Amino acid sequence: MLQIKRKRNYGIDIARILSMFMVVVLHNLLQGGVLDFDSLGTANLMYFYLENLCIIAVNLFALISGYLMVDRKWKWQKLIVLWCTVIFWSVVTTGSFMVFRGTFNVKLLIKSFFPVLLKQYWYFNGYIVLFLLIPFLNAGFKYLEEKVISSVILALVLLSVTVGFIGNLFEQGGYTAFWLIVMYLVGAWIKKRQPIIKPIWLLMIYFGGAMVSLLGEVLSIVKIGHVDSWIKYNSPIVVVQAIAILLFLSNLKVTNNKVCQWLTSVSAMTFTVYLIDGNHYFYQYVLTNSFSFIKGVNLFSGVITILIGSIVMFMIFISVEYIRTSIMKKIR
Repeated sequence: MLQIKRKRNYGIDIARILSMFMVVVLHNLLQGGVLDFDSLGTANLMYFYLENLCIIAVNLFALISGYLMVDRKWKWQKLIVLWCTVIFWSVVTTGSFMVFRGTFNVKLLIKSFFPVLLKQYWYFNGYIVLFLLIPFLNAGFKYLEEKVISSVILALVLLSVTVGFIGNLFEQGGYTAFWLIVMYLVGAWIKKRQPIIKPIWLLMIYFGGAMVSLLGEVLSIVKIGHVDSWIKYNSPIVVVQAIAILLFLSNLKVTNNKVCQWLTSVSAMTFTVYLIDGNHYFYQYVLTNSFSFIKGVNLFSGVITILIGSIVMFMIFISVEYIRTSIMKKIR
């Protein structure tokens, strides 16, 4: 029987699971062919609102890294293990879906063996840089004055959501190692300071922020003809939303042993969800327009289909990772 450590913050496990589920929803809406970037239709605006709720996924996952790692011992072996997992799922996902679709591309299969070199997963490439810098980042929290570290983090965030948001800080909308470092620092700062804000206010910030982004998207469509820059990880609204959800979930109390066991097990496997769902072959050749049929159904059915479809995909991805880890444990 798994022994539950009461000191574990299961709210963070929920946050990790939620962030990867949001990634699946995001990909299904965008690459799945649901979103129309120049339409003001009611259904399309609702899907954009759902997108705005889930766009915090990357920021939330990076915030969690800082929250968890700032007080932990850095071990280089963890990166090697994770790197091997990335290669495994890059090759297996690519090969499996080639077989499933009945098409075989030698070039793409060979590329799948070199996911880092060929930037198959942008987040992992950025995470490598972040991981190697964690000892230095953590040392800052240990040896610098609190006022200094807080000022530096605040300056980095403000620069990122202003200068960086308009594209003049080499952040590419948040698709960089630098942005992951900024989010790591914020997550670590939250862990150290433990700011207390009423849960209702945090939820209002989260859902209200998505609405503000939606208004911005509507204005962009009206004035420019298409959605401009609102769906960016370094959007000031998206950053505030992600921080609000981290604060909300980090203060949740979970006491049921079975729920705690489930959260512990599933959260440890969540990165595989990204590795499969974000796999180049799956993303480009399988997921593309696979949910576009939703445009032909009513709004309620469309939203339910997206959510249920995303849950099913998430659970399938978790299940195959469970099989892999179970086999690896038996081999060892």
